[in-house]
Amino acid sequence: MKMEISVVPVSEDGNVAPYLAEMVKIIAATELEYKCTPMSLQLSGDKQTAMDVARQCHEKVMSMTDRAFIRLRMDEANDASNGFESELKAVEEIVGKKIKT
Repeated sequence: MKMEISVVPVSEDGNVAPYLAEMVKIIAATELEYKCTPMSLQLSGDKQTAMDVARQCHEKVMSMTDRAFIRLRMDEANDASNGFESELKAVEEIVGKKIKT
């Protein structure tokens, strides 16, 4: 399963770095593959672990602020193509060159 978690604190300065940093700590303590972007965290791996991590990230963010918009997007497939690299390689084959990530 691939998942993306993004967070936007409401009624604050809008800086997401402290929230992303805390979420990275949670995800890094698992076996999940992850990537941090300036606006979200993307993770890949076991469905149950990913769902548990999403819950823990939600709880951590809400312990840091009174209100936040938290968006969770999931891509679940029944085959083994759960990792980031297989999708990126398919895009590169279509484009005909290596893409920036």
